[in-house]
Amino acid sequence: MKYTPAQIERYRRQKRISVIEKTLKNLYRLFRDDNCDIGSFGEAFGRLMERYEGVERVRLGASYPSESEKYIDWLREKMERREIEESEFDEFRLEQLGRLNRLQKLKNGTSYKKAKHRDSFSSDGW
Repeated sequence: MKYTPAQIERYRRQKRISVIEKTLKNLYRLFRDDNCDIGSFGEAFGRLMERYEGVERVRLGASYPSESEKYIDWLREKMERREIEESEFDEFRLEQLGRLNRLQKLKNGTSYKKAKHRDSFSSDGW
């Protein structure tokens, strides 16, 4: 069975998005852990980057995956340059948790409706 180029491209895009989401999930878990220090974070981050870079880069299109990919690339550059000091790590961790929450909001933004739109049918008097 032959696959069309469109099917292959869709498969690659889905695989890349899956790796991005797993990376973000693991980053969130690492940042949330109070016992995590810069050394253990660096080791875990290195393992995450091996998996992340093992998947071919493709054009993602949608805003959430592309913004997530930009965030991961930014964090990788910051870790490679060793810009984070041990004393600043707790503050950095909290800041990154906020960024990850904003990315999650971007992902879920289309699935939630404001209350004024949700209740319009229930208050029509039917």
